[in-house]
Amino acid sequence: MLVCSQALAHDASRDGRVAVRGSGVELSYADLRAGAADVARASAGWSSHADGRSPFVAILADWSPQLLCAFLGLASAGWAVGVLDPSWRDEELAGAVAQLDPCAVLVADGCRGAAGVLADAGWREIIGTQPGWTVLGIGAPSGARPAPAATPDAPFYVGFTSGSSGRPKAFVRSHGSWWLSFLGLHELCPLSPDGTVLVPGPLSSSHFLFGALHGLHVGATVELVTSAESSPERVAGRVRAGDRLAGVYVVPTILAQLARGDTAGDGDGDPDYIFCAGARLEPEVRAAAGERFPGSRLVEYYGASELSFVAIQVPGDGTPPGAVGRAFPGVEISVRDDSDRVVRAGETGVIFARSLLVFDGYRGQAPPSGARSLADGWWTVGDRGRLDAAGNLFVAGRGSGLIITGGANVQPEEVEEVVGRYPGVAGCVVVGAPDATWGEVVCAVVVTEPGRPVTRADLRRHVAGALARYKRPRRYVALAGSLPVGRSGKVDRGRVRELVIDGRSVSELR
Repeated sequence: MLVCSQALAHDASRDGRVAVRGSGVELSYADLRAGAADVARASAGWSSHADGRSPFVAILADWSPQLLCAFLGLASAGWAVGVLDPSWRDEELAGAVAQLDPCAVLVADGCRGAAGVLADAGWREIIGTQPGWTVLGIGAPSGARPAPAATPDAPFYVGFTSGSSGRPKAFVRSHGSWWLSFLGLHELCPLSPDGTVLVPGPLSSSHFLFGALHGLHVGATVELVTSAESSPERVAGRVRAGDRLAGVYVVPTILAQLARGDTAGDGDGDPDYIFCAGARLEPEVRAAAGERFPGSRLVEYYGASELSFVAIQVPGDGTPPGAVGRAFPGVEISVRDDSDRVVRAGETGVIFARSLLVFDGYRGQAPPSGARSLADGWWTVGDRGRLDAAGNLFVAGRGSGLIITGGANVQPEEVEEVVGRYPGVAGCVVVGAPDATWGEVVCAVVVTEPGRPVTRADLRRHVAGALARYKRPRRYVALAGSLPVGRSGKVDRGRVRELVIDGRSVSELR
């Protein structure tokens, strides 16, 4: 089945129901179906690559109902769509387009300013579609060459890693991979088709785009929080507005903001489900969310852009503290040593997954630190962890954040967990700082609580009993203000490292 099939084929009883709202616009399911059909028909006049390459296109638009409508129309017509974000820096936008190498770029009228960087690269208006959109092409048109008919195995989406610059990772997903993800999630967490699914993040993020399409798949109303309305306070106000939500998609930083408050909730008006992914969910945030939203089922899942869902935990499933859950439906997990041999239960190694949910590869230049596979269909992104005898997965660290100091590997999450427990530390990110002797040294970047000074000596004593010597930070720096986050709401580890190297927004703890 196609990702768009069910969203565009709900029975007539839902035609008058609001499918998606946001930016002051509401589209019913009938509107969504008609608008998607208009875009699909118009796209038949575009020219796909003459050399037979798969037909990729891009959308440049803010988080809006019109974006979802166009996305569904293009996907149903056989195009694979890369979602661009007008808030990206010029080099990010140019890098994403270079990786995607699309046949055309569909630009919302409100984003023509952001599309200036494309004009500089030779993109020009080639054909109109419908009011509110412009289509850009590059080079001389070669005549209409429509996309082939969509199939479950065909690509429908290209996602880009957040927080990137230059050439980002561009990962390709098939219709079938997300369709099976919908089915697996429904098996564990059935969303009510009569409720509303809140999506408070950019649709250029695969997590939030998946949440929006999941809501439309079940026939719910999807409510988008636009970039102008995305402050934590406004999102929290919407969640606590009183009308019960069927679900809300968040990342840990958003969940931490939502859970803040002096009093526990009573369960009234809480979302049925809170879906959280994208980074480690700290125990204190989980506990605070449980107190603030006692009527909600907090669903945490672990995965990667390339692997999709790997493990999931839902309330009452017996997941022990510290674990990210058990294998998602249809997924196999194994942990292997550096020679790719399966290790025994309880031993730490590299996490591999095998399923029909994994990506179809990278679009454009593959990143040097990208996913790799074994001959029998197992894939890894380099994350490390362990499986216990019951199949619970414990993640020790993300492969992309690995610090290599003096030839030793250090997972920053392990160090962050220890440093973050010290009284007065409100936030901590550990990065590798360049060093002439060690290659990199472990550097803990901390944000301290007002009125609670923390010294380097305090933290050194604190970590001494909990971390091996080579894992202990050699540098402790204080960050002025809050930790920077990327577009998807996750802490921007790359930006933190840039601040450490630059040195102007941080100061060495004494």
